[in-house]
Amino acid sequence: MGFDVAEYYTFSKEFYVKLTFHRMIAWSAYAFWAGAVAYCVPYFAFRYGVVSTDGKSDDLWAAGVVSMCIMCFAHHFQLFCTIRHWNVQMWAWCIFSFLELPGFMVLVDHFAGVHMLHR
Repeated sequence: MGFDVAEYYTFSKEFYVKLTFHRMIAWSAYAFWAGAVAYCVPYFAFRYGVVSTDGKSDDLWAAGVVSMCIMCFAHHFQLFCTIRHWNVQMWAWCIFSFLELPGFMVLVDHFAGVHMLHR
């Protein structure tokens, strides 16, 4: 098999089972922090009536886009921290997945946002 099953069992017991409660607390704190950031940033940014380039106040669409971007960044951060075996392909895919978000948001804003604005 390439590894000792007894050693793997001991490793799993000491580093996964015994630390389950601490990991749950840490991930719960992280989820609370990410949720608070995803709520507070759009709330404080848009509470003063941010005006768009068209001279209109942005609404829930803009706050939703900002919240989604923040959650995507938090999701990528979580994935990058939990990847155990890094290699060239993982680095390339992680960088690609992180860098494609701004371009994708421009496309979504152009196609969906403009279409809904003209209704």
